[in-house]
Amino acid sequence: MVNMQPFGNNMFIKIFLKIFLISFIINSCKSSSVGNSSSFIETVNNVSFKMILVEGGQFKMGSEDDFFENEKNGEIKTISNFYMCETEVTEKLWYAVMLKYHNEDFLYDCYDCPVEDVSWNEIQVFLERLNKLTKKKFVLPSEAQWEYAAGGGSLNRTEWAGTNSEDELIDYAWCKSNSGNKRHKVGTKKPNNLGLFDMSGNVSEWCEDDWHSPGSGGPANGSAWIDSPRASSAVVRNGSWFLFPYSLRVIKRTDWPKGESNMDFGFRLALNL
Repeated sequence: MVNMQPFGNNMFIKIFLKIFLISFIINSCKSSSVGNSSSFIETVNNVSFKMILVEGGQFKMGSEDDFFENEKNGEIKTISNFYMCETEVTEKLWYAVMLKYHNEDFLYDCYDCPVEDVSWNEIQVFLERLNKLTKKKFVLPSEAQWEYAAGGGSLNRTEWAGTNSEDELIDYAWCKSNSGNKRHKVGTKKPNNLGLFDMSGNVSEWCEDDWHSPGSGGPANGSAWIDSPRASSAVVRNGSWFLFPYSLRVIKRTDWPKGESNMDFGFRLALNL
């Protein structure tokens, strides 16, 4: 009688290795389908992040006050549905995409902290690589999308992300008064009413738009306001761990050269439908 045991064992090992390899490839860049679900999870090299559906609507952008010229707007924007990342992009997500930390000298083992000191131009490289991995088209949010989401959508909008009370802000945001002058892990404060964390505080966030001051005159549909040729500076929204509460209001805006970073500048992802 022929002994078939060695043959059987070899076949079992080969099948097991094939299954393991297929599973590893799938899990290293797991891509969830996108429809109109309230959220979905994207996974890149075993690092996951959650995208929240922001339902579209109308809102009045900026301020009608003349106190800060670059905040003056008052235009009605009509926003379509889009997805916004639940948190700011973290150090570990940056590593999963770029295969290196952005600034390892200042990492301080805070892998769940938002990546910071990053320029607009560096983010474009990150987005290109992320989109190749996920087969999606993640972008920086437009300025209008960012303000719409930060204030809570079209109804019951708030002055800061999650609250109208400066006294309550420390429950929602890391800022000068409670941060100890450093960034903190994402998602450790209360979210706003759309379920988005750190839309006020932690790090300031780049938007896709070229800089315009005052901010009135952009696209009525809230898409990114882009010049041709592109401007050298872009919009930055959200106050950070370094700033006082007044600078964390959802209408606060500033500009910065695209090729330059700042110690408290980070970003979050958006996905248009």
